[in-house]
Amino acid sequence: MKRLLIALAIAGAIYGIGLSVGGVLAMTDSLPLGATHNECDEFAKTIAEEKGIDEKDVEQSDIKALAEECLAGHVRTESDVLKDFVVWSVWPAAICALIFLIWPLWARTLQNQDAAEGIEHKDS
Repeated sequence: MKRLLIALAIAGAIYGIGLSVGGVLAMTDSLPLGATHNECDEFAKTIAEEKGIDEKDVEQSDIKALAEECLAGHVRTESDVLKDFVVWSVWPAAICALIFLIWPLWARTLQNQDAAEGIEHKDS
């Protein structure tokens, strides 16, 4: 029971850190509201198809212009970004708590494995 409470405390602390970061960014008006890199891609391919040229012949300036145009069209709301902090802060908290709970079992498994390998080496 004590171990479970400690795991919950660890999860709560890590979750709190994630929420605090989101809160500080919101209070300082620094939330990242722009697009993410995965919302706009394959510019070279698009430009190459439009111009009828090979992808490797596409100018970087053309890719940059298309990327800027695409990214400018993807603006997120403040509530969406804050919701991301609330939701995505759960994962690191849960993973750390799970590692804390599983660690004794893992350590015991490794000790048993080391002991078994020691017996095998003595027998040979």
